[in-house]
Amino acid sequence: MYATDKQPQNLTTNVHEEMEVFDLNGDKVGTVEFVRLSDELASTDYPETATPGAIDDQNDSFIEDIAEVFTDWPRLPEEMRERLLRSGFVRIDRGLIKSDVVATPDQIANVTEDAVYLNVAEDALLKL
Repeated sequence: MYATDKQPQNLTTNVHEEMEVFDLNGDKVGTVEFVRLSDELASTDYPETATPGAIDDQNDSFIEDIAEVFTDWPRLPEEMRERLLRSGFVRIDRGLIKSDVVATPDQIANVTEDAVYLNVAEDALLKL
């Protein structure tokens, strides 16, 4: 095998709010509520976002950005928050009865025009 400079595609860039999400078994998990891209651009000192309004003021501090993203989430360990902000994530709304879950970019198998397909079962997702 030859080494290549080509980076794997970050599928979260194709995800947007209201898309349906399906797990490894083809069962509907819910709908995309929020998308946070990974912090890939070295020219910025904050994580990029795909959901409008998540970071409207570039002068906000990084700590304020974290607080805004995780305000309505139960207390997550700091290490988990940092990992999610670094790698990016998709927050999935599972309806009124079930709590929301989070999928990381490595848990996304495919993205079509209107759906996200995961490579894990629903119970493998981080519950909020």
